Amino acid sequence: MSKFMRGKVEIMELDRFAINNLAKIIMGETESKATPNMSGPKLIELFNEVGFRDVYSYNNGGLPNQVSRKVYTENHLCEINKTEKLEMLINSFVNPNRYFNSEYSVERIVEELNSVIEFNGNKIEKINDKYRVIMESSTISESEIAIDNVVKVDIIKKKVVTDKEVFVTYSWGSDAENGKVYSLVALLREKGFHADCDIEKMQEKTSLNLKQMMQEGLQYEKVIVVLSEDYKKKAEGFMGGVGTEYRVILNDMADNPNKYIFVAFNEITNEYPNNILPIMLKGTYVLNLIEDSKVGFNELFAKLQNKSTIMFPNVADSKPEIKSEIIKPLSFLGSRDVALTPEKQYVDEAKEMIAICGVEISNNGYSEMKGTNLNTSFNELEDGRVLAFNCKDFDIVDNNIYYYYNVKNKVLYRYENNNWTKLK
Repeated sequence: MSKFMRGKVEIMELDRFAINNLAKIIMGETESKATPNMSGPKLIELFNEVGFRDVYSYNNGGLPNQVSRKVYTENHLCEINKTEKLEMLINSFVNPNRYFNSEYSVERIVEELNSVIEFNGNKIEKINDKYRVIMESSTISESEIAIDNVVKVDIIKKKVVTDKEVFVTYSWGSDAENGKVYSLVALLREKGFHADCDIEKMQEKTSLNLKQMMQEGLQYEKVIVVLSEDYKKKAEGFMGGVGTEYRVILNDMADNPNKYIFVAFNEITNEYPNNILPIMLKGTYVLNLIEDSKVGFNELFAKLQNKSTIMFPNVADSKPEIKSEIIKPLSFLGSRDVALTPEKQYVDEAKEMIAICGVEISNNGYSEMKGTNLNTSFNELEDGRVLAFNCKDFDIVDNNIYYYYNVKNKVLYRYENNNWTKLK
C-alpha cells in the first residue's frame, strides 16, 4: 500500500528504457505475448483517451505523419511522460473491462507492466477492485480509498527532487582516490548542495541493490561524473556498474545536456583528456577541479546552479554609425590645358547665360583656353580663363559660329565671320 501525501504529491516519470519497454507492452509485441497486438486505429483510440486528437487515415498512410506503430507509441509516451496523463493512460490500459471475454489476463498484464515501471519507483496495485499506479514510497488513507469508491480519482504525482540535488559517481579505486570523491561530496554539502554518493547510500541501507542505487543516482537533478583511466576502461568495455551507467548517460545526455558535469582530479593537458574520457564522450568538456579550486570552485558551483561565470551587457537598441570614404573612379584627362579645366559650376554658368540669350549650342561639349589666345581688343574677354562653345548644327564651312564665355568677368561674346558681338 503506498502513501499519498497531499501538498507534496508526485508525478509519474519513466526513463528512456522504461518508455521503450512500455511501448512494446502496449503494442502487444513482447515475447510473453501478455497483451493483445494493438493496431494503428486501436493505438489512436487509446491515446485519444488522455487528450490526443489523432485521426487514422486509411487513404493517406494510416497513422499521423505516416510513422510506424513503434514510433507513434514511443513519441506519444515521451510527450505525456512527467505528466498525470501517463498514469491515466496506464490506469486505462489495465482496466479489466478492456479485456472482458478475452484470453488475456489483467493480472498477468499488471505483472509485466510492474516489471518495467518498478525500476523508476512506480507500481500498479489493486485497490477496491481497481488497478492503479502508485508510488512505492506512499500510502493511501482509508478516507481516500472511500472517496475512490464514489468518485473516480486519478492520483496525481509530482516528482519531488528537493533531496535529490547532486549525485557524484565514479569508478572505485584506491582509498586515496575514493577519499577525494568523499571529500568532494563533503565540500558540496558544506556549500549548501544536497549531494550524495554511493558510499552514503550503502551506509543508509543494510541491503542495497547496486543496479538500483545507480539508477536512483542518475535520477538526481545534477550528476557529477569523476573521470579516471579506470572509469574510461570500464565504460568503454561496458563492464559492471560503470558500463551500465555509461550506457544510460549516453542515452540521457541528448535530452538533458546540462545535467551531467564531467570532472577530473588530475591536471588536464592536451593528451590527458583522451586518457580518461570514454570514446563516445570525446570532445566533451572536462572541468579541472585542481584549477577550479584556486578560484573557490566557482565554475563547478556555477554549473550546479545553471549560472554563467561571465556576464555580458544587454544588446543596445542601435548600432554604431559607419563612416565610409567614397572612392572616385579612375580618370585620365588628355587635354594639354589640364590646369585650366574649369569646375562644373563655370560650365553651368556659361550654359545658363547662353540660354538666357536665346542661343542654342552644340551637344559636343566645350573647349577651354586662355583669353590672350583670342587676339581681340576686348580686355574683359581676354582677361583669364575662357570657355568656347560651338553653335547648334555647327559646320566649319556653312555654319561656323562660336560663343566665348569669360569665367572671371562673366561676359559672353559671339564670333561669326571674323566679327565679334557682345551678347551679355
